[in-house]
Amino acid sequence: MAERRLAAMYGLENKRLHGIIVQQLFRINHLEELLDQARELHREAEKSAREILEEEIKDDRVNFGKAKEKWFFCKSSRRRERRSCGKDCHLNEQWKGATRQFGKKRKESEEAMRELIEKVEKLENELMQKRKKISEMLAASQNEETDLNKLREEHEQEIGKVRKEVVRLQGLLEDVEEENGRMKNAIESLKEDKKTQGKSKKNLQYRSI
Repeated sequence: MAERRLAAMYGLENKRLHGIIVQQLFRINHLEELLDQARELHREAEKSAREILEEEIKDDRVNFGKAKEKWFFCKSSRRRERRSCGKDCHLNEQWKGATRQFGKKRKESEEAMRELIEKVEKLENELMQKRKKISEMLAASQNEETDLNKLREEHEQEIGKVRKEVVRLQGLLEDVEEENGRMKNAIESLKEDKKTQGKSKKNLQYRSI
């Protein structure tokens, strides 16, 4: 009878430990899904930021070439249209300043993107270490419920940290995109000023003729 009782108790204990192990494995899978989502968000954000930067750089090169041509024209007609040339030169300086500012913002965006990549890589390394630690503790603590409870609490805390980090990274991406949008609007405003100045200059030429 005593042997049967011991066997029954051992069987119940094994079932209970098996259930705990299954729960821990389920939590690991859930954490991996969260990290997969974070990596996907990172890839999408990196692709979007790269496309925006490439398009803006392309537009800036075209506009800068036009601004350069206009500056040379102002230089050649400086004696006849001193006031108009002065305005164009001032506008050209504004354009150069906007170009430098955009280069600075682009560098900041690239630094922010590198920071995001480093954060994701750090999270992946921490996940690998946690998985290894969980495997070792599960193998060494099959008969120690206290260690399993402690492991479960640490695992839940780690999941909370990962979620907070994902939210912070998403906010950082939104800030980068918002800053790029403001810079693009400023460049568009300068384009409109250049067009208006060009029309005024043509009117002055017609009047002088």
